[in-house]
Amino acid sequence: MTLLNHCTSRPLLALILTSATLGCRDSKEGRDTFPTTDTPDLTEVLGDEHSRAGVVTDETALFGGISAEGQAGDVKLYNNRVQFVIQAPGESSYYVGYGGSVIDADIVRPAGQPGQDLIDDGSMMVGLGRMFNAETVEVISDGTGGGAAVVRATGTIEPLTILTGTLEAAGIIQDRDATIVTDYILEPDSWLLRLESTVLWEDLTTPVQLADMAFVAGDISSPYKHRAGHSGGSPDTYGWDAIVGDRNEVAFALMQGPEDGEFSANSVLEIVGSLGPLLIGSNPTIDLSEGDEVQWTRYWGVGPDIGTLTNEWYGHQGTDVEMVSGQVAGDGAGVSGARVHVLDSEGLPITMALTTSDGHFEASVPTDTAAQVVAESRGPGVYFDGQPGAGWYAPYAAPVIRQATLDTIESGAPPVAFSPGFGVGAAVDAGVDLTLDLTPPGMLNVTVEDNGPAVVRVAFAGGDHEGVDAALVPGRPNGYAAWLYIRDGEGSMPLEPGTYDVVVHRGPTHEAHQETIEVLSDEGVSVSASLEASVDTDGFRSLDPHSHGAPSGDGAISMEGRLAVSAAHGLDVHFGTDHDHVADYRVLLAPMGLATHLASVVADEVSPSMRGHHNAYPLETVEDAVNGGALRWWQNWLEWGTTEGLYGFIRSMKSDGDILIQANHPSSSAGLFSNAGWHLESGSIRQPSRWSEDFDAFEVLNDGGYSSVVPYYLDMLNRGLSPTPVGVSDSHTHASGVGENRTWVPMELADIRDLNNDHIRDAIRHSGTIASFGPLFIPTIDGAWAPGGSFDGAVTVDVELRTPSWMVVDTLHVFENGIETQTIAFEGESTATVQLDPELDTVVVLTVDGSTDMAPVYPGHRPWALAQAFFVDVDGGGWTPPLPALTLD
Repeated sequence: MTLLNHCTSRPLLALILTSATLGCRDSKEGRDTFPTTDTPDLTEVLGDEHSRAGVVTDETALFGGISAEGQAGDVKLYNNRVQFVIQAPGESSYYVGYGGSVIDADIVRPAGQPGQDLIDDGSMMVGLGRMFNAETVEVISDGTGGGAAVVRATGTIEPLTILTGTLEAAGIIQDRDATIVTDYILEPDSWLLRLESTVLWEDLTTPVQLADMAFVAGDISSPYKHRAGHSGGSPDTYGWDAIVGDRNEVAFALMQGPEDGEFSANSVLEIVGSLGPLLIGSNPTIDLSEGDEVQWTRYWGVGPDIGTLTNEWYGHQGTDVEMVSGQVAGDGAGVSGARVHVLDSEGLPITMALTTSDGHFEASVPTDTAAQVVAESRGPGVYFDGQPGAGWYAPYAAPVIRQATLDTIESGAPPVAFSPGFGVGAAVDAGVDLTLDLTPPGMLNVTVEDNGPAVVRVAFAGGDHEGVDAALVPGRPNGYAAWLYIRDGEGSMPLEPGTYDVVVHRGPTHEAHQETIEVLSDEGVSVSASLEASVDTDGFRSLDPHSHGAPSGDGAISMEGRLAVSAAHGLDVHFGTDHDHVADYRVLLAPMGLATHLASVVADEVSPSMRGHHNAYPLETVEDAVNGGALRWWQNWLEWGTTEGLYGFIRSMKSDGDILIQANHPSSSAGLFSNAGWHLESGSIRQPSRWSEDFDAFEVLNDGGYSSVVPYYLDMLNRGLSPTPVGVSDSHTHASGVGENRTWVPMELADIRDLNNDHIRDAIRHSGTIASFGPLFIPTIDGAWAPGGSFDGAVTVDVELRTPSWMVVDTLHVFENGIETQTIAFEGESTATVQLDPELDTVVVLTVDGSTDMAPVYPGHRPWALAQAFFVDVDGGGWTPPLPALTLD
C-alpha cells in the first residue's frame, strides 16, 4: 500500500471521478439496461496479443461453474487465457450484497468444456465490515486498440449487513465516508487480473485494514495457502491465498502486489470465514485521516493450477527464480493431472503444479528456496456416478448457461485431466528433470442387481497405509478410504492397492452387502450386490426436510451430489433447505436419471442466529431475484423486529400456496427454544420478542440428536401446543446422517414423479409423522393410523416394527402427559401391544430404540424413532391439556 499526501493526490482522484459510466444497473432485476456505445463481441476467441472488456449483451459470452452468477448487464474481461465477470452496480447474490467486484472467474476453456467458476462472492473491505459498493462500473479501455483491457469501478463503503443483521446491532460497524476507485486491468496473455485501488478517506481518523475477501465454493474445492497448503493454518505473512478444485477443475488465488510483498494474517476476518469458505488478502492496520489517500495493488489469478499463477506472480514481484521440473510416472507411463507440491526447507508448500497429458510438470520458485517435491494424486475419495466431464450446476447463472450445464450432466463433455487413486509419492530433493513415481490404482466395479441407486462405502482393512501430510493431501473422507454413490445400478472408482472392506447398501429399508476385497495395481475387482427390500414401505414415503448443498455458504457438496446421495440412501423426498437461498434442485433430477427414484421440494433455511434457524417450504424461485427470492433477513431485521414479525416475512415469500415453517435444531444455540429462553420447569418464555408459537413443525431429531429436544416436545403437548415432529439429517456433506435420519409419513402416492406441494403440506400438517433414526414403526388403534390422531376412552395400541435384519430394536417406551409410564420389550418379536385406560385426558408419545448399533450400514449409531403424539379424550367432550399455556415473562 502507498499512503499519499492528500494535497498532491486529490486532483488525480477528481480526474478519475469525471469518467463516463458505460455498464451500470440500478438493481439485479435491472441488468437489461445496456450502454448505447458500441460493445465488442465478447464471444470472440482471442489470440495472445489481445484482451477485451465490455458490457455483456449476449449471455453466451458468459461461462458456467458451481458459483456462476454473471448476467447480461455485467462486465466481462478476458484474454486468450482467463475470463472474469465484474458485477454491475446493484444488489448481489450471496451475502456481501454489493456490485463492482469480481463475481465469476475461470480459464478460457476448449469448446464444449463447461466453465468452472468458484467465486461465490468477493469484495474489498476497508476496516472490519465496511465493504466496497460500486456506484458506477465503466469500461476505460475495451482492448480493441491493443494493450490491456481496463474496467473501473467507483463507489463508497457500506456495512456488511450479514454482520449487523446477525447481531441485530446496526451500530456495530461505524459509518465512515470514503471514495474508492478500483481499476481492473487485464494484460494480453496474462493469468492474473491486476487490481489497482485508490481510497480517499473523507472522515475522522480511523484505524483500518485494507483487505480483499472472497467467499468460494468449498463444496468442490479445497483451500491451499502459501506456506500452509491444505492444513487450514494461517502463517503470520503469506504471499497468496488460493483454492484448487478437488477434481482439478481450476485454481483461483488472491495474490499480494509488488509494493507490499506479502499479506498479513487477519484473525478477525478468519472468524468471518465461519459464514463459508473464505480467501483473505489483508494488509497491516494503518490510520487514515480526512483527506488521506491510499493506493493498493494486488492480483486475482485464475489458472489450471497454482504453479501457473505463482510463475507469473514472481515476475511481478521482481523475484529471482529457478525452475523445478520433471515427470510423474506410474509403471513408466506419464500420469496426467497429478499434483506436484514444492516445499521449502521447513517442509512448507510454496507452490503446486499439475502434470500435463504426458506427466510432465514445471514450476518456478524463488532461488534457493525449494528443498523437496512431493507428487500425489489420491483425489478427494468421494465419487458420484455421472457423465464424464459434466459441469456443476449453478442456480443463479444466466438461463443459457444453466441449460448448457444441464446438457453436460445428461450427455457429458470434454473432461479436465484428473487421475485419482495414484496415492502419494516419496519426497524427492528439488531439481530439474526429476522422475517422481506413483503406483497406478486398481478399479472397483460395482453392480447392483436391481439397477437402482446405492451407497458404496470402502474402508481400509488395516488402516490407511499412506503417511499423509495434511498440508499436502486432505484427509480421507469421514475416515474411510472412499465412497461411491451409484445412480443406475453400476459404478466404478479407483482404489490404491491394498485390502478393503466394502459395504453396499440403500439405507434402512434394504438388506446390505458386505465383502472384503484385495485391490492390485492396474487390475479390476468386481462386486455384485443384491439389495433386498426387506422393509414394507407400502403407503409411506420418507422425507429429509433439512439438508444442504452448494448454495449454502457452508455446504460441502454440490447440488448434483446432494441428490445422488439422497437417492442412494433410499430417500423419497429431498428438501433443498440451503441457508438463505432458494434454489430449485428439481431441474437436475431428469438429467441425472433420478426422477423415478427421488422428488425434491424447493425450500430455504432462513438463518438469523439470534432468532433460530427456520426452514420455509414449499417455495418457488424468483428468476433474477437476489438469492432466488430468499428472505434477506439481515437487511430488513429492523422491519420485522420480533420472531412473530419474522414469521410474517417468511410466509410472504413466493409459493404456490401456504408456506410451512419448521423450527430447526430448536434446543441448539441457533435454535428457537434456546434463543427464546424457554424454561421447562416453569413453562415460561424469558425472551418473548424472540418467541412465536406459529411454527408448523420442529426438529425432534437432527443428525442423531434428540435427547435435548424430546422434553420440549412433551412440555409443548402438555401446554396445548402440537406442532409436527420431524427427523432430519441437516447434512452439509455427502455423509452426516443422510438416510438414517428421516421423516416417515403416510402417503398414497404410487409414482414419486406425481408428488406436488400439496402432498407436502398435507403430510406435515395432517398425516402424522415418524421421526426416525433408522427404524420404521407403525402404531395403530382399531386399525387406524394413530400418530396425530384423537381417540375416545380406553384404547389399545398395536405397534408393528419394520426393520432390516441388521437393525435390532429392543424396546417400546410409552409417555403419557410427559411421563414415561410403560416400557415394553419386543423380545425378538416385531409387534407389541399397549393398553391405555387413563382417568384424565392424556396425550401419548411412543418411542422405540435399540441397544446395539446399526452396523454395517450405520456403524456406531443405535436405532431410535418417535411417533407424533396422539390424544386420548376420556369422555369425548374435547381434549384438555394437563398444564397451563406457556407464559411470556
